[in-house]
Amino acid sequence: MFIFLSVSLFSQQSSSPPEETVTLNALINNLQYSILKNLWTCTGQPGHGRTGILSGRILDENRKPIAGARLLVSLWNGKTFSAVSDDAGNYLIIDIPSGTYNPVAGAEGYEDSKLGGTFGISINADAETVMEVILPFENIPEVAPGENLDLGAARHIIVSTPVKAEALRRQLTFTCNDQTNLLTYVYTPVDAAKSDPLPVLLAVYPSSAKEWEQASIPLAASGYTVIAVGPSYRFDMDRDVEELGRIIDFIKADKVPHCDKKRIGVLGGSYSGIHVLRLLRHRHDFKAAILLGAPADLFEIRYRMEEGNFVPPFNLDKALISLGFPDREPLYYWRFSGAYHIDKHYPAILLMHSRSDEVVHFHQSEILANHLKQAGVPHEFYLFDNASHYLLSKHGDAPKLLEVTLKFLNDNLKQQDQPDDIRGVTKTNHLNSRIPKTQ
Repeated sequence: MFIFLSVSLFSQQSSSPPEETVTLNALINNLQYSILKNLWTCTGQPGHGRTGILSGRILDENRKPIAGARLLVSLWNGKTFSAVSDDAGNYLIIDIPSGTYNPVAGAEGYEDSKLGGTFGISINADAETVMEVILPFENIPEVAPGENLDLGAARHIIVSTPVKAEALRRQLTFTCNDQTNLLTYVYTPVDAAKSDPLPVLLAVYPSSAKEWEQASIPLAASGYTVIAVGPSYRFDMDRDVEELGRIIDFIKADKVPHCDKKRIGVLGGSYSGIHVLRLLRHRHDFKAAILLGAPADLFEIRYRMEEGNFVPPFNLDKALISLGFPDREPLYYWRFSGAYHIDKHYPAILLMHSRSDEVVHFHQSEILANHLKQAGVPHEFYLFDNASHYLLSKHGDAPKLLEVTLKFLNDNLKQQDQPDDIRGVTKTNHLNSRIPKTQ
């Protein structure tokens, strides 16, 4: 499975190599890692030694400075050093261990760029390396529209956990380039009038939508149209993110009943949180977003793995190794690290994570919350003390989770007009222990 995941990740490059080449790269990276790790047991891991400085300016193709661009340098183990450019485009990163690196940089409206060419740039001890960066303007490819939209017959579905609830379920199908969409369900309250425009929640689950009815139905019963979809467990995400965009386009074109196109939210958990973060990066259609146990920084996950503090399950450690060392192949890690792509246009965001998460460490949500705060994005952050990675499991506190979720949605979707001064409000919460709101 790890080869499949890494192949999918490699395929996200703007000029994707043939699948055979991608698979070979993944195998080479695993072989290289195995050889070096065995060597390091005898010689010790690469030392950090003395440090140097990397500085310069980040400019656009017209040589105008880019403010707010981020440039990042990673060590082989995923430990990062980064800086954000000022109004004049200047950046400065200190204390980088001497060595050769391929930095990565990006900014809103510009292409993510791997820097340093084939051989990288050298950071010398007790010296300053100056590097000017030119970021190309972002070229967002046109996405083919969905066609042949159909909404199946309604079925009355009842669930008893985490709370007893009922809703009507219809299957939504459409095609694109003769390909049928992923299994997608539309849930509405049983008493919703045919003409009722309800706030919409696009629920992007980490597995089939049918497996998550205990989440979708209580949300729909609370007065929402829930559109549930579960992308396949792979890192070939752009295709699935495009499909999510087609669903949003159908909503905005008034082609899905019971949907208020001016009040759309999105939810993602675990692996599907990466999809949501990528969707938020390019779509400004949302009034609210919810992320549960989402990976936000693949560099940090790699670092925890190399330090021995965390072993990713499901062979995801091998998938990371297949991507190559992050000091030389940072772009793969960067593109799927949503924390580095936050900007002020993001909607209000609710983060929820378990301290006992055995799949995605809760520090991932802490990192994301910090980046949201820096960007001035309103957000709330809840840490649950007694739950697993899957917060709706029997070991979790599902009723509390539902309560927090519904309050957030009510504040940001059901209330249509939000005051301007809500921007930048941050709330951090531990289960049953509220910390005062800070500005």
